[in-house]
Amino acid sequence: MRIVSLLLCLGLMLPAATGGARSPRKPMRLCAEILSYTLEQPSGEEFVATLEKKIREYGIGEVMIHGFTPEQWVTNSEFPKVKRVVDAERVAKYRRQLQRFKRLGVKVTLSGPGPNPPQGFFEAYPEARRIASGEFQRYLRSTTAELFRQLPEADAFEIYLWETPFLNDVDFFSGMYWEKTNLDAFASITPHYGRADFLTETLTAYARGAVDAQRQFVFLTFSHVPWQEKLIIEALRQMDGDVPMLLDHKVQPGDWTPQRPANNVMLNVTDREAILLYDGTGEYWGQSLMPYCYPEEIQQRLQHALRNNRSIDTLGMRVHWVNGTTVFGNYNEVNFFALSRLARDPETPIERIWSEWAEGRFGAAAAPKVISALQRTNEIANRFYYLDGIWVQNHSALSDLPYLESHFVQFARSMLLWNPGDFRTAARVREVTENPREYTVERVKAERVEALRLNQLSLDDVETVRGSLNKAEYEKLTGQLRLQRRFIEVAIPHMEAFLRYRIQKQRANAENLHRFEAALAELEAQAVAVEQEYGERVSILKASMIRTYIKQIRAAFPRS
Repeated sequence: MRIVSLLLCLGLMLPAATGGARSPRKPMRLCAEILSYTLEQPSGEEFVATLEKKIREYGIGEVMIHGFTPEQWVTNSEFPKVKRVVDAERVAKYRRQLQRFKRLGVKVTLSGPGPNPPQGFFEAYPEARRIASGEFQRYLRSTTAELFRQLPEADAFEIYLWETPFLNDVDFFSGMYWEKTNLDAFASITPHYGRADFLTETLTAYARGAVDAQRQFVFLTFSHVPWQEKLIIEALRQMDGDVPMLLDHKVQPGDWTPQRPANNVMLNVTDREAILLYDGTGEYWGQSLMPYCYPEEIQQRLQHALRNNRSIDTLGMRVHWVNGTTVFGNYNEVNFFALSRLARDPETPIERIWSEWAEGRFGAAAAPKVISALQRTNEIANRFYYLDGIWVQNHSALSDLPYLESHFVQFARSMLLWNPGDFRTAARVREVTENPREYTVERVKAERVEALRLNQLSLDDVETVRGSLNKAEYEKLTGQLRLQRRFIEVAIPHMEAFLRYRIQKQRANAENLHRFEAALAELEAQAVAVEQEYGERVSILKASMIRTYIKQIRAAFPRS
């Protein structure tokens, strides 16, 4: 009896010694994010029908419709000087699509960029330029409420910033001010204001409009660069606690970049109900035309998020992209499958998730080798879609020179600012952007050669279980991995030519010019190979893209 008592005491003491027992939490809601245009195009019907099946299969509780354009659906009825006509038939068709989801019992959230006042709005209502007048806020509030009247099937409306002509990386509430003069500001009861106050007022207006319609307002805490993220944190922290609003956090700051740390808004604003959002399709990692499977990182980011923000109660994932590809039926479905299992229990062993998914799709005999092949794919893609964490391709497609040059320094700088303590990455980023040399070229090429080696190991894994796979599955697996291989083979001279271009601008020399021409010759050979293998069928890798890049960089290359 004394032994039993001692064991009980030890059992009670153990949680305190190890930081506390893990308290069970209720399952999190599962959200699938799709693109709005799909609901309006006949070509999207197949995907919508598939999604209906997947809602039942996975127990999806919410459909978030991204890329929705709110201003196209409202008449601005309370602002007659900018009143517009809305296509009633278009509204009716869109509502019928939303009703398909509502019949399945899911929450429907419309997600779009804002604010985006109509052309001529400030000329018609000049007082709206003055924030203290409240007219701008009234416009946002009234149109939000009207949106729900037009589309009553919607349960929530989400806004993300920085992607409208009115509010982007260059224009910040252009032409707006708080009071007419400094004297007015000091004489009134209006408190001191800063840039974040414009965001606070905007988000509050949207939230009040949703309340008027007895619906929810959601804010996607997205930003392109760190200064925007800091403004968002400040704006959210100073909001009145009685303003109802849900937060939607991408797992990392900025757009989908695996090398970045956790979303800082998620870590710093933890007092509001929140969604944690992933990309499963691979907008920047192959768009599901080639695999990018990362259940391990999905779990790691989730566990870290939950330890730092207990308000997260929904897990979301983007499940399709603009070329019509989707996780469903492709190998990236393992990402959504993993999220669905982790929503029930974030501590589920990841190897169990892999096995359950792979055995169900490929059979027990083939599953171990297919898992081995697919587990490498995120490391492979990270080695050729990024350069030391810098995003170097155009939404998965081979980038041309203007895109690459305009984004290269911008994303390099954001990498440094979002990873201030990572001195190793900082040193490499500064090397490639500020002081590229022969060593840099060889290092970058070696990264991509290693991606080729890993890709071959994955192809070999699939080949060993060819007899256990049905023909269609074998051909799809090898086809996607071979496309990945071809892209890497193109990416090697693509990046070499770019780095030699940058070297030449700083230190022009004949040897660098000679090697630059050799890289372009290899690119042309790759263009021929791509043309023969794929024609122009693959949206992210076309011979025409390669040849456009060759022409651009040859014309821009310094000769002396």
